[in-house]
Amino acid sequence: PLFYSSNFLEDKTVDMKDDALWMPEKKKGFDILRSGLKILIIFFIISVILTVVFRKRLSFSKLNLFTGLLIGSVIMICIIRMQMNNLGKQHPFQIFGAIKSDLLWLFAISAMFYLLMYAFRKSPRVRTGLLVFFVLILLISILLSILNIEIVQRLGRPLNYQWLYYSDFMNGTDAKNALAYNMTSGLKLNIVQLLFSVMILGITYSFLDLRSKYINRLLGILPILLLSAGYIQANVIHYNNHRTANPVLELITSAISAGNKPQLFSMPISKETLQFIKQYHSVDSGSALDSNGVINNVILFVLESTAKRYVSLYDSTYNVTPHLKEWSTMATVFNNMYIHIPSTSNSMLSLLSGIYPQISFKSLVKKSGEISVPSLPKELEKANWISSILSSSDLTFGNMADYAKETGFMKISDSRSMNCGYKRFEVTNTLLDGLDDKCIIPQYFSWLDTTSAGKKFSMFWTNQTHYPYAFDTKAEVKYVKGNDELNRYLNALKNADEAFGMLIRGLESRNILQNTMIIVVGDHGEAFGTHGQTGHGSQIYEENVAVPCMIYSPLLFNGKKENKITSLIDVAPTILNVLGIPKPSLWQGKSLFANTSNERAFFICPYSDFLFGTRSQNWKYIFNATLNTDELYDLNNDPLELNNVAKKYPEVVKKEYEILGGWVQYHNKFLASLNAGNK
Repeated sequence: PLFYSSNFLEDKTVDMKDDALWMPEKKKGFDILRSGLKILIIFFIISVILTVVFRKRLSFSKLNLFTGLLIGSVIMICIIRMQMNNLGKQHPFQIFGAIKSDLLWLFAISAMFYLLMYAFRKSPRVRTGLLVFFVLILLISILLSILNIEIVQRLGRPLNYQWLYYSDFMNGTDAKNALAYNMTSGLKLNIVQLLFSVMILGITYSFLDLRSKYINRLLGILPILLLSAGYIQANVIHYNNHRTANPVLELITSAISAGNKPQLFSMPISKETLQFIKQYHSVDSGSALDSNGVINNVILFVLESTAKRYVSLYDSTYNVTPHLKEWSTMATVFNNMYIHIPSTSNSMLSLLSGIYPQISFKSLVKKSGEISVPSLPKELEKANWISSILSSSDLTFGNMADYAKETGFMKISDSRSMNCGYKRFEVTNTLLDGLDDKCIIPQYFSWLDTTSAGKKFSMFWTNQTHYPYAFDTKAEVKYVKGNDELNRYLNALKNADEAFGMLIRGLESRNILQNTMIIVVGDHGEAFGTHGQTGHGSQIYEENVAVPCMIYSPLLFNGKKENKITSLIDVAPTILNVLGIPKPSLWQGKSLFANTSNERAFFICPYSDFLFGTRSQNWKYIFNATLNTDELYDLNNDPLELNNVAKKYPEVVKKEYEILGGWVQYHNKFLASLNAGNK
């Protein structure tokens, strides 16, 4: 692999060519999603040839129509799988293993069709209805297989029930509208052309009078031969399961197994491990840092979808956050801050309530009111603080607005209610749209200047760094080549950094910077091709779960960097610790400034495969409960997580697996006690 240099000036274009930070470049060569017309022409030529050859024996048959569509579907799926698995010219005969699950699905459909057609052989109307129904199933299956190319490219796996829940696909319109936004006119046209290709072949075949017993026998035995070859190859050749899984079967099986719990929930755990987990979450925060009570203004500045690797304080590859870096001399920088689930609403729960999210694809924020946990705004209110939350996004997403009310914010303002002179971005016409992040700052100062004197807490939540990475294109800086999405993202992050600079200058001009503490943290990361994923909700690699965390205060901090392992549940306890306010006993986090040993972070991802992970010292362990596989990385020597050493260190894997199980059972018991208390 090639390596990259991080020593260059701001605004210089970065030429990304290395394997370590692989980014998807523009498509080269054959791409089925851009070759619809070519494939349509080829299928049309084949149909013309067949019609000419059998012109004297043309007779329409309903069975032949379905059979022809089935043959066309198999051919189309072969083309799709060859592209998704990069088989090409070098490994074309490995296609049988790649289409095994597709063949299984098509075989099940066709077997049911032929059996029902035989059962109702004396009912022409029923047979016509069956034909229409099964033809639609075939075409929908092909459509999903075509769309699956782009879905796997973005999520790293086929669409599943858990992801539909996470995106609120069933109840809301935003995920649907965002999907429509990505369906460009060119892509839609190509998909229609691909579907027509299959239909043309099916219609042509329906008129061919193939009464040869040899052809019929061949068509009867061919599916069995293909399935057998597929199973043999799948056992011999290592395929990427997510690139060979049938999207329909994957969606069905994920819905059926949605309630299943991995072995971690019930496995036996040693007393020593259980005691360690319990003690780890019972650490005393220590004495107050602001013993004189000078801090009377606290801001929690949440950077949407921001992994630490994009922030200049941690890596100068992308120098897009100069203001965060400039003011770091009055900050403590935490180098190992982790989120718990790569999801905005779940991070909001941990930041404000000091507890881990539910170990499930379901969100406690969406089920607000079901459990009662002390919240940061309410704890501050007891000490005579007033609070506000300001977001450049729409907080109705993920039920965040209702949760903000429940946690006790006195003022809630988002893109629906803010009125400022900055740009409103309407890209997808969904809750993903919002305001320029800089709009938060004048709204904040308006609230600050017009409310009564006293102690104030504000939470900012930016928006532009969430997909689709809206920013003012007139001011675009070219940071990377060959990846427009990443460049949009970096420009959006640059804008959030400028908002931070505006905040500091505004506090300075009001002579209240000395009395202010600002906590800057990411709610989760974002990936752009690393580990075969884009976005944030499908994996728990560093780009998904490792986020920036800096605490700014000219009174308290002087540029120190902390290497201790920390997590989002520690943020709320830290704020109370600094202010000298006792931490609620139900909070699972501890102050970032507490004297601790054996620091550890826990995180999961329930939206793709069910992933569990933990970070301790140099080790990062990931357990895939869906596939029953282990990953272990030595982050000191392998920060990009390229070399899985699980087989090399089985004793470490065994220990980390048991600790994960202990944490899962501890937290499940904790949530059960909360539910019991509410009843």
